[in-house]
Amino acid sequence: MTGSAHCVLAPYWTAALGTPDGRPLTGLQVSPRGGTVQVRMSGDRVELGGRARTVLEGLLAV
Repeated sequence: MTGSAHCVLAPYWTAALGTPDGRPLTGLQVSPRGGTVQVRMSGDRVELGGRARTVLEGLLAV
């Protein structure tokens, strides 16, 4: 959930803080698992970085 939330928040905070494209912002997940997430705007896209842990796996049958 952290990645998807930061992808939504990145455009807002980039505009609110006047951060130019290409300059990363860092977010901290304050939860028992913790974590740090870097986001960077690239035009109309959000680039997301950080470490990930698999918490759920599944198979989609078509």
